[in-house]
Amino acid sequence: MRYLFTTVAALLIAGTSLAQGQYRFNLDSGQSGFTWSGSTSLGNVVPDSTNQHSLSGYADVSINNGSYPLSTGSFEGGVMNVSPNIAAYVSGPLGINLADIDVNNLSISARTTGSFSMSPGSGSFTATVENTILSGQLVIDPLAGSTINQDLAGTITSSQVTGNIYKTSSGMHFSIPLNINISGSDPGSGVSGSVSINGTITGDFVATNPNIYCIAAPNSGAQSGGQIGYWGSTSVSNNDLTLIATGIPTNQFGIFYYGPNAIQVPFGNGYRCVGGGVYRMNVLQSGATGSYQKDLDFYGSAPFGAPEVDAGETWRFQCWFRDPPAGGSTFNLTNAISVDFIP
Repeated sequence: MRYLFTTVAALLIAGTSLAQGQYRFNLDSGQSGFTWSGSTSLGNVVPDSTNQHSLSGYADVSINNGSYPLSTGSFEGGVMNVSPNIAAYVSGPLGINLADIDVNNLSISARTTGSFSMSPGSGSFTATVENTILSGQLVIDPLAGSTINQDLAGTITSSQVTGNIYKTSSGMHFSIPLNINISGSDPGSGVSGSVSINGTITGDFVATNPNIYCIAAPNSGAQSGGQIGYWGSTSVSNNDLTLIATGIPTNQFGIFYYGPNAIQVPFGNGYRCVGGGVYRMNVLQSGATGSYQKDLDFYGSAPFGAPEVDAGETWRFQCWFRDPPAGGSTFNLTNAISVDFIP
């Protein structure tokens, strides 16, 4: 009997700093949740109050871009909290409850057993998901006998789901259904039971805007210094990110360059803000406007043997320019921009 109640209560909730290429999707608690139904050979398992349970928290998902632009992915875990607590009872003859069942403080983590491929256009995929209970306390209060307290942490169930992941104007969205049917029995008493879970998990990843950092030192063209900026998106597949630099001395040569690390060290008449092995782009001319513009082409070859810019990577960009009228080292730099690239 104890085995059955533990199995039933556990299954009631089982459906419910990141690595490179991994994205944190915040769950939409208004759309993420489940209802359940259950029965035993002793009687039906009946909700004691509401049977609408929502999920809040996050799911970590690894995604690789490709021709779709989203090609393959995998769920890597996360934390999904169940609200409200599950309260139920086992109904018996003549309206007598044979046991009260409560499952409190549930949190779950979902991960796929391997990577899955997404269909072009819809982003649909089919995968096996393992749901692990991170925390949860099962309390069984039978009509006769002592109360049972069971720690559910570590309970794992699996199910095959068909969902989708697709790009949005601000990032990415996923949706996967919860459709789980489980049966079990207690070898000691011979009591059997089953549980059906039906629901949905949805989540959204919202891309962060590029971050301007470091110091733009005064130059002969602008007391406020050269300022770096951008327009377009951080999506590699959109291929529409443009770097701009303003406040540059007129008719001077300059370049944008990029690297993995954010630093701040004196260099020339200004500050070098990008380090860790840097890569130059082509030479530009500021002209009469005292500005530069560089369209980043993610589908073209990387400049000067530099590594490609891929989704899931963070790169820092800065502009170096000549400034003979200022004297000193006769060159200066803008501030810098940090970009988290998404598929």
